[in-house]
Amino acid sequence: MLAAALLVSTINFTAFAQDGSGVGEAGTKANSIFQAEQMLDAGTSVGEQVGMNDFAPDSASFGGSFQAGDHLCYSEIDFGSGEFNTCMLLLSALSTEAGKTIEVRIDSPDGNKVAEFSIQATQDLTTFQEQYASVAQVTGMHDVYLVFPQDTDVNIDWFTFSSYNGTETAQQKEERMQWWNDCRFGQFIHFGAYSYLEGEYEGRIQKGHGAEWIMGDFKIPREDYEQKVAKQFNPTNFDAKEIVSLAKAAGQKYLVFTSRHHEGFSMFDTHIKGFGDYKITTYGNYEGEDPVKALARECKEQGIHFGVYYTIMEWHDPSQVYPAEHSNQIVSEEAKFDFKSRIKGQLRELVVDYGAEILFFDGTWNSWWNQQDGRELYRYLRTLNPDLIVNNRVGKSTQSDGDYGTPEQSIPATGLGYDWESCMTLNDTWGFNKHDNNWKSPATVVKNLVDCASKGGNYLLNIGPDKLGDVPDQSVSILTQVGEWLEANGESIYGTDHSCFESLTGGMKATVKDGKIYLHLFNWTSGSTIQIPRVDNKVLGVQMLATGNPVNYTVMRDSIAIDLPVQAANPYDTVIEIDVEGYPAVSERQDNLSLQATSVTASNTYKNNATYAPDKAVDGKADTRWATDDNTKSATLELGFDQPVTVNQVTMKQFISSVTPNNNKINAYQIEYMVNGEWKVAYSGTNAPKYVTVDFPAVTSDRFRLNLTDCLNPTLYEFEMRNLAPAPEVAITTPSETSVAHLPFTITGTSKNASEVEVALMGVNFSPILHKVPVDENGNWSIVIDDQVDGYIQVKAQVKDAYDEVLALDAINLNVRAKELGVNLAAGKSCETSSSYSAAYNGSKALDGDLGTRWSPVNGDLNAYLTVQFGEPTLFDTVVLCEMFDTYNDNIDYRCLAFKLEALIDGVWTEVHQGRTIGEKLTVTFPEVTAQELKLTFLDCEETKNQAPPNLLEFEVYCQGTEPPVVESNKTVLKQVIDYATEAKAGGEYAGAIDDVRFTFDAALQAAQAVYDNPSATQADVDSAWMKLMNEIHKLGFQRGSTDQLQLVYDQAASLDLNNYVEQGQEYFLQKRSDALALLENPGNALQAEVDVAVEELLGAMMDLRYKADKSILSRTVARVKGIDLSLYTQASALTFESTLAQAEEILADETLSVLDQSRVNQAVSDLQAAYEGLQAAAISTVKAGDNALTAGVSAKTGDGAPVCAAVSLFVLASFAAGLSKKRRRR
Repeated sequence: MLAAALLVSTINFTAFAQDGSGVGEAGTKANSIFQAEQMLDAGTSVGEQVGMNDFAPDSASFGGSFQAGDHLCYSEIDFGSGEFNTCMLLLSALSTEAGKTIEVRIDSPDGNKVAEFSIQATQDLTTFQEQYASVAQVTGMHDVYLVFPQDTDVNIDWFTFSSYNGTETAQQKEERMQWWNDCRFGQFIHFGAYSYLEGEYEGRIQKGHGAEWIMGDFKIPREDYEQKVAKQFNPTNFDAKEIVSLAKAAGQKYLVFTSRHHEGFSMFDTHIKGFGDYKITTYGNYEGEDPVKALARECKEQGIHFGVYYTIMEWHDPSQVYPAEHSNQIVSEEAKFDFKSRIKGQLRELVVDYGAEILFFDGTWNSWWNQQDGRELYRYLRTLNPDLIVNNRVGKSTQSDGDYGTPEQSIPATGLGYDWESCMTLNDTWGFNKHDNNWKSPATVVKNLVDCASKGGNYLLNIGPDKLGDVPDQSVSILTQVGEWLEANGESIYGTDHSCFESLTGGMKATVKDGKIYLHLFNWTSGSTIQIPRVDNKVLGVQMLATGNPVNYTVMRDSIAIDLPVQAANPYDTVIEIDVEGYPAVSERQDNLSLQATSVTASNTYKNNATYAPDKAVDGKADTRWATDDNTKSATLELGFDQPVTVNQVTMKQFISSVTPNNNKINAYQIEYMVNGEWKVAYSGTNAPKYVTVDFPAVTSDRFRLNLTDCLNPTLYEFEMRNLAPAPEVAITTPSETSVAHLPFTITGTSKNASEVEVALMGVNFSPILHKVPVDENGNWSIVIDDQVDGYIQVKAQVKDAYDEVLALDAINLNVRAKELGVNLAAGKSCETSSSYSAAYNGSKALDGDLGTRWSPVNGDLNAYLTVQFGEPTLFDTVVLCEMFDTYNDNIDYRCLAFKLEALIDGVWTEVHQGRTIGEKLTVTFPEVTAQELKLTFLDCEETKNQAPPNLLEFEVYCQGTEPPVVESNKTVLKQVIDYATEAKAGGEYAGAIDDVRFTFDAALQAAQAVYDNPSATQADVDSAWMKLMNEIHKLGFQRGSTDQLQLVYDQAASLDLNNYVEQGQEYFLQKRSDALALLENPGNALQAEVDVAVEELLGAMMDLRYKADKSILSRTVARVKGIDLSLYTQASALTFESTLAQAEEILADETLSVLDQSRVNQAVSDLQAAYEGLQAAAISTVKAGDNALTAGVSAKTGDGAPVCAAVSLFVLASFAAGLSKKRRRR
């Protein structure tokens, strides 16, 4: 009987429906939580042995000894349209009650029975366990009765009805997960009492784990953590509204907050036994609102989905052993059942009272928490809320646990094949650590987000507020910038699915949705053409997603070629949007000869399991594979055919584990074929990536073999063999990309396996112009372009088949100048500028006829100017200006808002034109002037980050009205110098020169050639050109040095821990190490003499370092004798001891002592020991036996320290002794 344990109570309890509505009023929804004690008195009949008690986890249960016929009545429960199929009842009962029943009836105690529970015993009366019963279909409003047909001793906490019965179809799960998958980007928040420590406890800095692990990593006693951490935690600046607003500004669609982390303190107002006493809201100094409640409310108001993190493993609850390592133990099985009962109480609060839509579990790696525990908890939670989404850490993190996978701090190479989410930190830690400043850039965050979405996964990115609740400024800045990218490109992330492409080149990623393909380009190559595999769908159009600007494209037989504009739309990721008919799809190729194999064998199969048989590698299916046994280091896969087949290409598609990628490797392999009973090698390869296609000369046989000569546990999805006809090729060789071309101009190129090339000229101001160009016997082709085109154009060279499908393509972008403009008078001239960002961006770059280079003034030079110096009076009337498009700043546009042109006429500056914007290309005309110089000045520009001024691609000057006079110049010497320079460039001296010399040499040679080709070049221009080129020829003597030796010395230097050495010499060592690094980071400009000096100086600096003297014995000796009561000894011996002790302490504090001073340290130990032993007891005192501070083993011992030259290994000394001067720099 339970009467003795009953606690009759008059407390008023309130239950909450899962949608937040109250209970106790007419029409309570059936999926509400019905507390047992909330029965209707008028319809309830129980004996005196039944009443309220505090057995339940929330200290409010109703029970005792029910007699047969007793019943509890709950009025007006709304079953709606009959969607509820399950009833869940939380109760406790001893084993004597197992098998007894509780009936659920409607309308009266003997009304229709809609459910029946068969009682399962619980561990004890205070351990409650959920019980399930199927419910017959009930619709509308009814009174519900819990009827006890037998005498039953039981305690009931609460019950509810649910539409989840433990099963779910794939379609139902897909519909439930849809909103979560559509979100793609969420915010993780780690915030708790650990935030108070900010990664440091009593002088110890938290490393390795995140700051939230500090209690466990430092094994802080529970009592100390309670008093020194949890009670002190009072984040007065925590602002739920600001945090949710930040998530919204960042484009994050859901939020997950740590409701309880491993430290065990709950971050919400829980009322569950064992947890309620340790909730932050009431435990110590905390003065703020319930954080979970505040965040849940703000998420609802701002349209953000809300979820909570919840740990199973913890260090504070008495059910678990502490201190412990990473995996702790449960105290006992009884403690485990009690703990499970209590956490279910907390989770009910979070799901029902706080409305959590996502539960992110953690801490289930312990052996005591098993998969069955997870499945039991999952059913309990889904019964509470059938729409709830739960991660797979509720169990043991397998695909069959929970709803989605949770890779941490990594992104799976190919996704997981089921719903998943990668959680990551913004720096290196989850909780706030003031010592962690390794922040991810906005570009990295965007790239990670795209990577996840392209593989069908979500990205949960963490922030960790500090001890006051403030989100770090770096987190705010990064997330805000990511949000700006999403504002323009979010369509390519939200609601998308994984890429339809198996792989893409150049680091591109793709996301898709119905009618759309989004290409994400992180590495923008201006004006280039990219190719992606052809899709099955009809392509309707291609455009830049952020700007809507159309993009040229060509649908080829096997691919789609897309012509990238000159400027990217975003520095992080520029998205190309492709419109297609229907849902994007790429069909498998139909030319795989491996499918015709009549026999497939392998050296071994994983555990002889037919699921991984060798024929799975040639079945054309992407989800089957051949796998080998563990620790397989070589293997073969052999294919046999009824008839010989010809093969010239092989594709291998490997499985590589996302969890342990190093466990699946193919380091070396051969493609072999049988000839007269002997295996011949068709192709040899190394380090095969996940997907690899190799081509080789065609071979014919009826037996082929993949021979993996060096591998580890290889496993292949597919091994495909093909015989492909030689593919046509085409390339444009001249003119170069981004160059300025003056009509007429010649286009030349090469082609293979084609007799004709189609050259297409395309521009915005004219219809495409097509030219058919024959290919000669050597594979070359050329055409002179004299069409009336002007400005930016694209030139396409393509090979087509008989059906007009493009088989091969190459394209370049040109800036064409009309014939009537004549000669560019500014080309190659000298210039003067107000400033230049660097030598690579000086003013001459705007006068070189190359749109791939530019003049860039320094930041802040907002009225920058560039002056063209003609060298003599020059007649002109036209100027062409080309400005760089700004993609660095938020307001993507051209920067110039106003400018003026001034001519220096007879020593006086005269304005010839004033204008506003320049843009891509601006042609300015004015009455003819004759001037020695022409100046462009920027008058106004856009406000930009860092006050960046406009950048000028080209500054061209022409005379259209009157042809400039032709000046006869003597170019004989110039031609000789050009010929000599051209020959020198082909030789080894040029190849060995440092990068800067080759750069200036090429520029001088190009400028000289331009002067030579310019019929209007003055004699001054000619002489200046050959003199400059001659000077560059002389510089070829500056040869690059080998940095191999320097790298070895630097690596040794970088490995030294300077904490082990005295300070003297460290500053010089660090300077020399920095000097060496500067050379290593720019090896192309490192002269051999510079390298030799750097090696000698760094090695000398290393040799001069000295280990600190070993003071450990001295330190222990001082510690043991210090504090002796000297009043017990004679004054003379005490004074000697005090003096000796002071000297020892002085030596102990001297940080300059090295191993060379070890003898002084040792002597100090001996002197102190002698002084102590020389203490003489005063006549009136008695020194008690055993009062010897210096115990055995304190005797001085010479330190084993050695100078750093001992650390510089024999390897380093042997490497350099022969080649380096043995002189060492003296300082």
